[in-house]
Amino acid sequence: MNAIIENVEFIEKLKQYALIKKQISELEDKAAELNPEILEVMITGSVKEIPTDLGFFTTVERRTWKYPETVETIKASYDEAKKQAEQLGTATYKVTNSLRFSTTKPKEQE
Repeated sequence: MNAIIENVEFIEKLKQYALIKKQISELEDKAAELNPEILEVMITGSVKEIPTDLGFFTTVERRTWKYPETVETIKASYDEAKKQAEQLGTATYKVTNSLRFSTTKPKEQE
């Protein structure tokens, strides 16, 4: 068996990492639930910023663009050209390493 997998101290680090990632996910879900309610109250009350001891809540406007068909056609051509360059080997890439953690999915009950 692999020495890394048998290293109890390392396994504990993996468990700690997994637990932290799970807690972050749960907290992000809770924040996502609160977000629309907070935003609605701020917009309804015409409040742009609310200071708290932990930071500032600020409403921000974002633009979502919808482009004409001519632009979408150019984008599709560009995307296809990129794909072809990758396939022909004329495009270059850089490989980087990163850590990915996936939670185990519950088994479906039969």
